[in-house]
Amino acid sequence: MRRLEAELKALDDDVSKFQKLRSLYLSTADILRREGRDQRPMRRLGHLYNAMLMQRIGFEKLAFFVPEGSCEQCVSLSGRIYPADEMIRFIESLSGDDPGLCCCYINEAEKERIQ
Repeated sequence: MRRLEAELKALDDDVSKFQKLRSLYLSTADILRREGRDQRPMRRLGHLYNAMLMQRIGFEKLAFFVPEGSCEQCVSLSGRIYPADEMIRFIESLSGDDPGLCCCYINEAEKERIQ
């Protein structure tokens, strides 16, 4: 996986690179979840590259959304809206043991309010 990751990071096209890295990490997180292992580090990397992709293609505001039955930490993030660069910094600031970002997903913010 490290070789594939290095090859993807070397791509010149940021949009393609971020799409592929997002897919790699979120797919890995799904495999880990099915195996009952800690998926959070991989899921966070998937979210990070998703936020970078969305910023690169022009989304200025991003928000967390959670499906029903999500963990408390993800629910606490639900609906929070960030400028794209702040969302990226927030995700990068999380460490492996921090809770959350296991169930939620990131999408374009539909509201004007920034928290």
